Amino acid sequence: MKIVSLSFGLGIATSMMSLLCLGQDVKLEYHYKAGDQWRVKNTIHQQISGEALRGRTLNIVLESFEKTHVESVDESGIASVVSTQDSVAAKVNDQSLPHHGDETLNGIPIRRKITKTGKCLEASSNKDFPAELERTMNMFKQECQNSAGFPEKELKVGESWNDEQVFSVDLGGITFDYTIKAHYRLLGFEKNAGYDCAVLRITSTLDGTLTLEEGSGTVTGTGRGTRFFAVKEGKEVSQFMDLTATREVITPKGKMQLRIVLNTSEELVK
Repeated sequence: MKIVSLSFGLGIATSMMSLLCLGQDVKLEYHYKAGDQWRVKNTIHQQISGEALRGRTLNIVLESFEKTHVESVDESGIASVVSTQDSVAAKVNDQSLPHHGDETLNGIPIRRKITKTGKCLEASSNKDFPAELERTMNMFKQECQNSAGFPEKELKVGESWNDEQVFSVDLGGITFDYTIKAHYRLLGFEKNAGYDCAVLRITSTLDGTLTLEEGSGTVTGTGRGTRFFAVKEGKEVSQFMDLTATREVITPKGKMQLRIVLNTSEELVK
């Protein structure tokens, strides 16, 4: 009974917080300060099935930790932010995968110039990337160029905005060109991990084409997620996304289809 009462009380408190904030204008901005540092846990769950796997299903789990620190902030609020992956682990069908390629990113710092609204202006590294990671660095740069950040204006609960990102990725013998269109909506405010957060609902679509030496294909998908941003502290607390996609490739041997279910999370680690 105490647990039920506590849950009910917390639910009422959260609802009251959102109601009190309904008429409140809020500007979503990062409050970077030189010397700030934090750590983030990233988790990716993939389930892959389809004709190409001949009836099998692959369950892949990738878990990594990334530490970030702020080097400097200029007068206009643009911050130099350096992130370094310090550990990563992978499993395929519950079996550990000791050598999977992602561990080669460990210890390589990625520096980004980021505005107060979260728009990335530049991505680079002060270390030489191994040749096998050049494609990864190019991906980081494209992500930076595509980042729109938060709107410049103040927002009310219920307001929304759109974002579009266009990528062209070399996967080694395969070129993947795709567009992600995302719709963001400010749902309200609630506590998350001890912070008073703005809650953002995200819906997205993915449309892309694959170009292979022996054929071509398409990738389509839809996504849905939630993002928690600590307004007072001006920092990301967590984000959760679910994506379902279908990949269809046509080759001289016939048509092959894969279904991909992707669940990702990004959480601040204290």
